Amino acid sequence: MMQRFNLLPHQAMRRQWGLRVLGRQLFVTSMLGCLIALAALQVQWYRIEYVEGFNKALTDEILAQMPDYKKAQSLLAERASLLEKKAVLERVDARRTTSVLIMADLVRSRPDGLYFTKLEENGESFRVEGRSIGGDAIARFFERVTASGHIRDLVLEEIQLAEQDAMRLYGFVMHGRVNLTGVQPALSKGAE
Repeated sequence: MMQRFNLLPHQAMRRQWGLRVLGRQLFVTSMLGCLIALAALQVQWYRIEYVEGFNKALTDEILAQMPDYKKAQSLLAERASLLEKKAVLERVDARRTTSVLIMADLVRSRPDGLYFTKLEENGESFRVEGRSIGGDAIARFFERVTASGHIRDLVLEEIQLAEQDAMRLYGFVMHGRVNLTGVQPALSKGAE
């Protein structure tokens, strides 16, 4: 007779052993997953702390540089203000000698027989009134004054014949613009 073995408890034991192995594998895998997740979380916290530390150091450095930046901005504003004041002073200085320069040019250009009765000057333009014995003296005077470096846009407004003390005199009126030394001439309102 043949001996019979009961394989059912062996299969049940094998199944239990397989479930235990599976349980251990699941436990180890889940623990390993948790450890990896914790390690990844730790790395992220480290990165966040590093970035926060970097931002704090950067913010501290910016705040430390802020007074220097504000001082530099105030110095730049002060420099711009000083440059503007310098330009104004240069224009005022150029205008201070304008009357002297115009009068010197007018006297140098004056031919014999011509004299001045009035000179008006405001720093940008001037007006001259005078008298002459003849019209040719006025023409020579106009030519010479036109060649001056301090006078531009010269216009002869009028010439009048007037008799004074039994003499025939010619009165004239001229006006022009002043060419200030070292300063760009301002554009007239019509040229803008």
